[in-house]
Amino acid sequence: MDIKISVIIPCYNQAHYLKEAVDSVLAQTYTNWECIIINDGSIDQTDAVAKELIINDDRFIYKKQLNKGLPGARNAGLALCKGDYIQLLDADDLLHPQKMEKHLALIKKSGLSKDDTIVSYSEHCYCDQNDVHKTYPTTVNCHFVTDDPVKEIVLNWGNKLSIAANAYFFSGNIFFSQGIRFDETIKTCEDVDCWIRIFQLKPHILFLDEKLAYYRNTPGSMSKNLEKVWKGHVQVMEKHMALAGRGTPLYKWARFKKNEVLLGSRKFGKMDWPYKFYFGSALLSYYRKRLLTKLQFSK
Repeated sequence: MDIKISVIIPCYNQAHYLKEAVDSVLAQTYTNWECIIINDGSIDQTDAVAKELIINDDRFIYKKQLNKGLPGARNAGLALCKGDYIQLLDADDLLHPQKMEKHLALIKKSGLSKDDTIVSYSEHCYCDQNDVHKTYPTTVNCHFVTDDPVKEIVLNWGNKLSIAANAYFFSGNIFFSQGIRFDETIKTCEDVDCWIRIFQLKPHILFLDEKLAYYRNTPGSMSKNLEKVWKGHVQVMEKHMALAGRGTPLYKWARFKKNEVLLGSRKFGKMDWPYKFYFGSALLSYYRKRLLTKLQFSK
């Protein structure tokens, strides 16, 4: 058990869920881990709950900071990590008891070690906000279906592909040697940006076809704020367009996705002109429905 795993739990006003998240770490069959809880400026009982949960267990590290948002809280956790592998876990989500053990077994079976750059991930399931044993079927792929994850993330994220953050199991060297961090200027879809940069490193990719991550479906989560989501998604695509440069495949994929997101959010005025023509049939269909609705109400 010389391999150490760092679990990062950012928490912002989710004291009522924190115990279940921590319990899912305590229940791991692999026990050489450290768990870093970042209280990101919570104004609820997070401070008291966290301190009570970690008492008498020196595998826990607790830090309270001014609110920086999810990217800043995860980065604060990464700054404290000493593990060979990184397991992200939001305060309202959970891990299967064997998640760590199964990832490590797969890595060993694949002939890889902690010195390699690895992204191992599993299937995840959506859970009811009040009962994690009540799950819902996924409507999009929870795994990659081609050998080009960057292309899939850029083009398919949200409508065809979604992988929960706690489904991943990362090599620590991705963050320590390669310097990957979450972009704190991006308030939503910061994970999409981070995954793109991680997979650009061309890591070894391993997949466990088992539901080892539990994603709680909470109505107040940032992902439910559609206004912020589309703005964040567009921001991420514009960032990678600028980084990739015109004419590159990534630029073309990101520009397409940016306009697709704007179309789906009905922000037609913000779309690039070529894509207004490209998506012309969808735009005409939308305006035709609006016109028919108005005519029906005017009768």
